[in-house]
Amino acid sequence: MEQDTLAQATAYDSVWANTNIPVMEPSGIQAVMLSDDKILVVLGVVLIIWFGIVFFLYRTDRKLANLERTVE
Repeated sequence: MEQDTLAQATAYDSVWANTNIPVMEPSGIQAVMLSDDKILVVLGVVLIIWFGIVFFLYRTDRKLANLERTVE
């Protein structure tokens, strides 16, 4: 517990003392999300949104078709 508090205090002390903060290198998806070339991140988010909309419309159409069949 005391070591955790000391490690956290060291990070904050580094900020106030204007020194470098030790950080871990990002790996995998973190490196892609934090990179300077954000077009891939934007493209990924937009594609996820569009796939979600298409899936929602497809599912709603199927449910509506089933409902129409039961009404007839």
